[in-house]
Amino acid sequence: MTTTSSIGTRAASQSAFILAALKISRDNAIIDRATVLRAAREAGVANPAWLTNDPANRAGRGYYRIPADKIAVAKSLSSVASVERTAPVVTRAPESSATAVVASASGASASLVDATLSLAAIAECGDCVPQKDSLFVAYGHYDTVKRIIGSKRWAPSYVVGPSGCGKTYAYQQACADLKREYYEVQITTETTEDDLLGGFRLVNGETKFIYGPVTLAMMRGGFLVLDEIDQATSKVMCLQQVLNGKPVFLKKINQWVKPAEGFNVGATANTKGNGDDTGRFVGANPLNVAFRDRLSGMCFVADYPTPAVEKKILNKAMAAAGVDDSEFATLLVDWAGMIRKTNREGGLDETMTTRRLVQIAQNLSILGERTLAVELGINIYDEITREAMLSLFLKIDPSNAPKDDTLGKAPQEATAAAPRSTACPF
Repeated sequence: MTTTSSIGTRAASQSAFILAALKISRDNAIIDRATVLRAAREAGVANPAWLTNDPANRAGRGYYRIPADKIAVAKSLSSVASVERTAPVVTRAPESSATAVVASASGASASLVDATLSLAAIAECGDCVPQKDSLFVAYGHYDTVKRIIGSKRWAPSYVVGPSGCGKTYAYQQACADLKREYYEVQITTETTEDDLLGGFRLVNGETKFIYGPVTLAMMRGGFLVLDEIDQATSKVMCLQQVLNGKPVFLKKINQWVKPAEGFNVGATANTKGNGDDTGRFVGANPLNVAFRDRLSGMCFVADYPTPAVEKKILNKAMAAAGVDDSEFATLLVDWAGMIRKTNREGGLDETMTTRRLVQIAQNLSILGERTLAVELGINIYDEITREAMLSLFLKIDPSNAPKDDTLGKAPQEATAAAPRSTACPF
């Protein structure tokens, strides 16, 4: 198993080699064998088998192409390290005429911060740019959300809507489309400043400060998503300055972090930050008004997709699982619509999410039976709700209708009279 320390060491050696190679080649990503050997020697690292042994990096006979994502990570590591080595520096809050603030990031902080380990995870996942999902179907406010992220301008946004309607998924796929770095933090009642901005960890027997996801997103100009923000407590008030788009002070290491160009924040929640009186969203807390005000400059109210879009989503999910049953997709969407209507009118305590419909559609590829796929998908609900949902599906699925039911049908032809009998019945 790869340990955290080994990941950090690998990222550091790769970065040292890449910076040396770029210096020798004058920022040319394609280098020859001689440059490889010279760069490794000057960086004091072993010959880079990760570069020379990977066919994807070959750029011709005796030539190699350094991957762009690894170059970006190496430069990020270099810039962070240079900040840590610098004497007190002066930074200005973006788009502000406020007095310059002095960051006392003295030489001592360099020994406290492990920047290599902080950025190692980014190196491992290719700059944190999410993969495009072939099953994703854009709908609702997706185009507007994508336009906000693509603008690279400071514009915090807040997406509120029911569970399982694709709030976080839309942010993620917009970043995938735009090739933007994506940082997601799952907020809980236990989330603290240490989780968000960073804190001290034990690294190779030494106590080192490791940057948190919020700090990394700021440094690299990424898009930060605070998922389920209404689960937060007052412990997230450390993000007040972050949500103003201004530098944040890391008091544990006496350092200012300034947001890079393109940094932006989005949040998702099931409520608008006023708490939940229905009991459906356990743990949803009222947000501090000042905190919510900073976050909700652009607020989107999300909902489940239209029937046409939802059918498309289900058909894609089934096709990916090797199932071709468009009738089942139509039935599921009609069934979900009836359940949601009944829920809104107070007839059911539960509703049907798009996420659960996808799960049920995928169940069919394993189980091969529509009713069983539905039944296992709704067994999580209480008995009354489950029976009501299952009964409704059985009524609308034509495959459950009797194939040959003659009970109660009138005769289609005249019936001959029974012959009179003269035999004694006793």
